[in-house]
Amino acid sequence: MDWLVVGGKVAGDAHIKNGIACQDAFHIKRAPGGFLVVAVADGVGSAADAGEGASYAAEYVAEAAVDLLAPRRENRRRANTSNTKALSIPSLLGLFLRTSRAIPVPKGGRKSDYSTTLALAIVGPKFAAFALVGDCVAAVRFQGEAQDTIAIWPERGRFAGETFTMASDRLKSHIWARIENRDVEQFAVFTDGISKFVLDGIRREVRPGFLEHYFNEIKQLASHGSARGSAQEWEHRLGKRLEETLQHPSIGERCDDDRTLVIAIPRPPRPRVPGTDASLRVAAKKRPEGYGKSKAGNIPRKSGKYPSQKREISLAKEALRGWDGPSDTAWQRRKPRIQTSLKGE
Repeated sequence: MDWLVVGGKVAGDAHIKNGIACQDAFHIKRAPGGFLVVAVADGVGSAADAGEGASYAAEYVAEAAVDLLAPRRENRRRANTSNTKALSIPSLLGLFLRTSRAIPVPKGGRKSDYSTTLALAIVGPKFAAFALVGDCVAAVRFQGEAQDTIAIWPERGRFAGETFTMASDRLKSHIWARIENRDVEQFAVFTDGISKFVLDGIRREVRPGFLEHYFNEIKQLASHGSARGSAQEWEHRLGKRLEETLQHPSIGERCDDDRTLVIAIPRPPRPRVPGTDASLRVAAKKRPEGYGKSKAGNIPRKSGKYPSQKREISLAKEALRGWDGPSDTAWQRRKPRIQTSLKGE
């Protein structure tokens, strides 16, 4: 399974007015066996170095997830396999705890200065794993379902705008994880700047229309462009297109927070170009007379029937014609064998 994954992030109007860069981050990695790893982080605006914390957390957890998926020693010869047995709820919890401990804090600094929320999605054939801390969200549509669902509902604090981060006390109690052994048709991971357009807090479900618009647009553009250009080029172009739509005034008017969205769909098959199919080229070749198997199903043993055998025999006769034999005894011993093989020709 190959994935077409597109991601984009834009700074909110509040940060643009104050000259602050976007504090969101995302990281995308591919693993053997058709697995895709997507990590999205949202730096807390009140933290001094929230952007650096989000960037480091997203990259670290994605790289660690790929290492966790690496095949064991007995399966390393299989290049297209992943170790899904290593992925479990406890291993996902440990992955987030390691990421929290790995965030670099300089001497004299505070870990809260690098506060960030984090969401992780690991999707492959007959497998899907999701984990998060805070208010980042993952929406998924499993094979055979008619609409998207929230993989894990985001956890928020008691007050508006309050959430839990990777620097929170008792972090282990705020890590949520889910694993499903089903095929995924499409999924998206996004920050709380997108959640306001996607989540229905009262019904606790996905609002229809918003994500579906982006999925349909990406599918349409991918189907037109899959015949030309490399996969990386098209993902880059679609990512720029996604960022342009996220910057639309209709979205900025309703949300002044940073916005990050990563969506993934199975890559559509590349259309076949006439004349490139190997089977068609082979079928187009004119078979010589007498080519093929006998009625008994075996190749006839009579030598010289096929053009390739005739060519080998003629080359051997030319090699023997006028040959006196070198001083090397090995070549002298080899001469009778060649003559024996030509007996009766």
